[in-house]
Amino acid sequence: MKRRTKRPDEGRLRANRVPVQVGAGEETPVLMREMADWLASRLNVSVDTISGGHVGYIEHPQMVADAIKPFLRRVTDGHAALP
Repeated sequence: MKRRTKRPDEGRLRANRVPVQVGAGEETPVLMREMADWLASRLNVSVDTISGGHVGYIEHPQMVADAIKPFLRRVTDGHAALP
């Protein structure tokens, strides 16, 4: 039986021109960190390490928001209405 994968199309990822931030929690399981690294490498971005685990946005919502805000400000030329 042929194994199916859910891997995104690498050509489409490399062709992406939309700003993307890839994040992974400090305590994220190894497999999920490897997936974040794989995705970031195809998008030609780095992985931003954020406090917490796989659901850091629940465990440390303010820290995750603080990690995302600089990206949003940069990609909106500072026009994002952020607290």
